[in-house]
Amino acid sequence: MHAQEPETPPTVQLHLEQETVARLDDLREEGESYDELLNELISIYLATERGIIAGV
Repeated sequence: MHAQEPETPPTVQLHLEQETVARLDDLREEGESYDELLNELISIYLATERGIIAGV
């Protein structure tokens, strides 16, 4: 029996304004990828949104 290799999620190319990239660069920690940063920002956004909806 052969083990299945995990599926690689598809990649998407985004076109961002240079100012947006500069703002992201200001937020990135050393060695952190844009993908990691964006996932962290999304998590923060969702947690904040849930807190507002829940009245926290």
